[in-house]
Amino acid sequence: MQIIKPYGRSFTETNQRVLLDKHRDKHDVPPFAASHEKLVIAQWVSVIDKIICKPNPKAKISLPTPQQYQLRETLGKAAWLELNKRLPCSDHAVFWRSKIHPYGDAKEQEPAPLLQGRWYQRFVGDIEPTAITENVAQIIVERIASHLYEAELRLSPEAEPRRKGKIQAQAESIKENILLQSKSLATWCDADWTAYNRHDVAERIYLVAKDRLKQKQEARKNKQPMQPEWRIDSSLAGKMLFEHWAKVYSGTDGKSRITEAKQEKPGLFHLHMAVKDFYTRLFDSDRRDETLVEFLLPRKKKALREKLEHKSKNTDLAASIRLGKILYYREAESETVPLANSRFWGSDGQAEIKRAEAFVRVWRHVLGQANLTLANWASLASPDELWEKDSFDSKFLDHVEKLFEKDAGLDSRLAIFNQNLHLLFGTSASLFQTDDGITQKASILLAYQGGSALRHAAFHFKGRDKFLEVLDEELSEKGRSSGLLTPLGALWDKTQEKQDERLLATLEGAHVFQVCTQAQVQQLVNGVCAIPTGDLPLPRFGRVIERNHNAGLKTGLPPRVNRQAMEQNPAQKCQYVVLKMLYERPFRVWLEGATDAMLSTWLTTALNRSTTAARNNPDVRRKSEAERELVTARAAKLPIAIGGKDGQGKNKSIRQFFHDLSAATASEMRVQRGYASDAEKAREQAEYIDELLRDVVALAFKDFLDGKGLCWLLDIDPKQALQPIRCCPTENIQLPASTLQIVNWQPVLYFLLHLMPVGEVSQLLHQLAKWEILAKPEQARNDTEGTRIKALQHTLKLYLDMHDSQYTGDDAMPTVERDVLTAFSSFYENPRVFAQVFENQGNGRERAQYLPQRGLREIRRFGHTPVLQTLVKKKITAEDVSRCLTAEAPLKNGIYSVVAEAQSQREALHAQWVKERKQFEGYQGYAAALKKVVAHRQDSNHIRLVDHVAAHRIVMKVLARLADFSGLFERDLTFVTLATLHEYQLKSEDFFVTDNPPKYNKKGKMEDDGLTLFKKGQIIEAMGKVQVSQNAVKQAIVGRVNLDLYRSIRNDFAHFNMLYGKQRTMQIISGKKELRCPDMGLTCWVNCARDLMSYDRKLKNAVSQSIMELLEREGFILKWEMNSHHQLCNATIESRVVHHLGDKTFPLKADKRAFCRITESLHSDAFVKMLAAAFGGAAHPNQDIGTLDLQTVNWEGAKAKWAGSQ
Repeated sequence: MQIIKPYGRSFTETNQRVLLDKHRDKHDVPPFAASHEKLVIAQWVSVIDKIICKPNPKAKISLPTPQQYQLRETLGKAAWLELNKRLPCSDHAVFWRSKIHPYGDAKEQEPAPLLQGRWYQRFVGDIEPTAITENVAQIIVERIASHLYEAELRLSPEAEPRRKGKIQAQAESIKENILLQSKSLATWCDADWTAYNRHDVAERIYLVAKDRLKQKQEARKNKQPMQPEWRIDSSLAGKMLFEHWAKVYSGTDGKSRITEAKQEKPGLFHLHMAVKDFYTRLFDSDRRDETLVEFLLPRKKKALREKLEHKSKNTDLAASIRLGKILYYREAESETVPLANSRFWGSDGQAEIKRAEAFVRVWRHVLGQANLTLANWASLASPDELWEKDSFDSKFLDHVEKLFEKDAGLDSRLAIFNQNLHLLFGTSASLFQTDDGITQKASILLAYQGGSALRHAAFHFKGRDKFLEVLDEELSEKGRSSGLLTPLGALWDKTQEKQDERLLATLEGAHVFQVCTQAQVQQLVNGVCAIPTGDLPLPRFGRVIERNHNAGLKTGLPPRVNRQAMEQNPAQKCQYVVLKMLYERPFRVWLEGATDAMLSTWLTTALNRSTTAARNNPDVRRKSEAERELVTARAAKLPIAIGGKDGQGKNKSIRQFFHDLSAATASEMRVQRGYASDAEKAREQAEYIDELLRDVVALAFKDFLDGKGLCWLLDIDPKQALQPIRCCPTENIQLPASTLQIVNWQPVLYFLLHLMPVGEVSQLLHQLAKWEILAKPEQARNDTEGTRIKALQHTLKLYLDMHDSQYTGDDAMPTVERDVLTAFSSFYENPRVFAQVFENQGNGRERAQYLPQRGLREIRRFGHTPVLQTLVKKKITAEDVSRCLTAEAPLKNGIYSVVAEAQSQREALHAQWVKERKQFEGYQGYAAALKKVVAHRQDSNHIRLVDHVAAHRIVMKVLARLADFSGLFERDLTFVTLATLHEYQLKSEDFFVTDNPPKYNKKGKMEDDGLTLFKKGQIIEAMGKVQVSQNAVKQAIVGRVNLDLYRSIRNDFAHFNMLYGKQRTMQIISGKKELRCPDMGLTCWVNCARDLMSYDRKLKNAVSQSIMELLEREGFILKWEMNSHHQLCNATIESRVVHHLGDKTFPLKADKRAFCRITESLHSDAFVKMLAAAFGGAAHPNQDIGTLDLQTVNWEGAKAKWAGSQ
């Protein structure tokens, strides 16, 4: 029963949880739950539903029987009278009736459904449903009232009622559900354990559960009905623990009273409650019975004790991390209030901590990949030597000195160095080149020093404020000391100028000069150029106009069309491109300034349209007018704040709206499928929230166009012909002067971004915007930190907009492009086969007609070619290429190719099936066409290296995810250290070594002492410099953790050492060395990350779970087995499949009991094998339309069934 969600959202404030309603008003939960009319009605109806069953909405007839209807009517009338005595609710009579009779009129059914609910016996007793009269109903209602307001009943008649009514108890439980501020104390000892386990209750519970599972399995095998007494749930353990407690403790009068046990045997009582809590959580976890009995239930009391102790340790560790987190951020903000009253215990403070940590975390893998690029750039050939014994930083500077040493080989080294420079910076590379190599040396040193400063700030735990300080102060200082201010400034200015030129080129390519007038073109340029960047995470333009068309919002925005349609209708392309450009640039900034009144208008319009659509639903239209008025769209129930706290909220409303929708989406996405989250179901469930956002944005965009005088764009006829003469030369369009001011560190960061893959930078920007919008409007930063974040976002967007511009043009670096293609020619069995695929893409010609794929260039550009070479085990053959190109060759009619004709046929048949599913007979033709289309898609992706690029991207994403986990280890170690020092009442200077006078290494460089390392966030290194007198405290912090090993694993992830042949070895029990990670060995590296997270069982499991979910989003199913050492092994990977034509099944000719479906694998067998090689596992071959022999299927078989009916 929902108490909070329908009426707002809860958050923690001053040591209690309160309700924040849609109007931003705060309420204490207990009085709100007892006084809100609809909430109280819902709680009454909830109890009635448990006594008298409602009709099953999923049944063939979802209407009540006459007896069921009358029974609910009688009980409902009595309850309504009693409710109004306690809380006047006469204004909600229709609402009450809609809850008592939610499914309309009665109807006779055979067989009649069950009337008694689960709580019928508890409230009604042995009275038959037919004997419930008005007088009996009055007695039942009095029991319901007592249950809700005075003493909550328990399901078992033998159990005593609780001391409070259900409404009060539930509300107070919510109110007190806040973060614990201290560790849980161990309240039982060995003597208590011995006394408690005179009888092995764990063994008894296990044996009974095992016996029940055996009975269920036999019944299932023999197709017999299940019996209620076979249930394996908390009632099993509850009954046996109840009996066990009576055996281990009895009071003075022989009874086991709780109050007496708490006083006389507190340790024994707390042990019993810990055991009870353990079994309750275990049985309520929705795991399969087989999993519970065979793997999770402890079989003996020793195993039960181990689980209880592990749980206690995990609880204490979580409390230490939680306390350390509060201490860390209190100190960062110089908070002076008592620790117990810190704002960081509350929801807003916790959300601020989460955003601050996410801001730094999303940088880790990007900076790790930048370091990989840097190593490849500096090492010229293979950077293996830079990774010996985790010594990258110490060896890099020596390596650079050798690289630019003035000797006979300098010219050849410079030639290779400059080639890599061209790959990274494109046409801007000349800014960082001189004949003597001085500028090149300064450039790579700047890349190393700037990148190292950011990488250390991200991987060694620091807060957002410290990271931004490094970004600002250290990058500015590195730029000044590098001697490269002039080329850095030139790179920035040149890119800014080219950005405006590129805008005009985009307008030229969209035929704007042949559709619009000169005044209109100038208006567009003025509206798009020199606009400050906004950070609102708007939905994609295509999805907005698609939703606008489907929802019938009547804004005049054009429908969504594909690229082919735009090429056939240039005016339509002009309209789409210009609208998209306006949407992504000036509209985003304009929307941030929307007032409360504007947002209220859009939101009301969107909700009214959705509510009208809901009331016009055929099922709803059968209801009475009064009941129809109660029906509202799901989106109308969202806790969305329209106005600000002061009723004005200017410049805050739209941010509050985005914040509220983000919170609502997060709530809806909590969908479980057994023990795992169901991402697909969650996205489906949260779709209505995204639809509301797109509705509001579409309405806002229409108002933007009207307000800016741009509504003429909506009047463009998509079918109109282009004007034969341009409206004006490009030179006649005046570009507005830029008013954006830059800060010193922006050119340095822009320089460093060239070492980072474009896709990763795009994801970084997206994540930064996402976490910023989760901040409440009143927490929006207008200070120095906010200015830094705005400048950061502008720099990232400039890189994303302009990175490709350095690789375009007729004379754009043909040598570099040839080098890119040549690097991948080894994936083909011979050069002739390679030339057939890339015939017109720059291989061997000075003037390339087309560029290679961006993905290929980036793999070569960022030094990741060895990764791809490791994955590819089989070369592309002439047969593969011939098969694909033959399918693409035009037929005799010169219009269609084989694959185009098959695709056209498939689309036509699918459209026919949508219209007439029951009469459709073209299943065989559809399957034949789909078979050709799927085969060609897989062949094309294979021979054109699309699959190779995607495989590389997935592998790098997996490694990036593992790098994220390595940062979590240092974060948690920092928090535990702070919490432990607080517990022992020590300051950091009392614990860590301070060198006075300072110490210097052999090279004369001053070494950091323990306290300095701790303040820099280098906690692992700092733990190696602890005062001798504090070794006991250090032991309490790190326990038996091998910090040297953990440091080595962390460095491997931070520097991506595994990509250059780094192999980990691990000491095992026998004392021998066991090879852990040969070659790529992603499974082994996942195990390393799991070892790193082993201090927290949930985080350890989260490592493998997150990798499986990542692969699932990419269209793969990844599974592992677990060996006896709790290490993952024997990975298997297969492609996910999609089901066509409603997942209908067809019998096979040879065996009519066997069925097949029309399915399509998302990826080819070759692609699956590449990823299987990365994980050191096996590829599961596809079983889909590609492997199905269509002649073996009985397409006309009368026994073809829908999958759902099997």
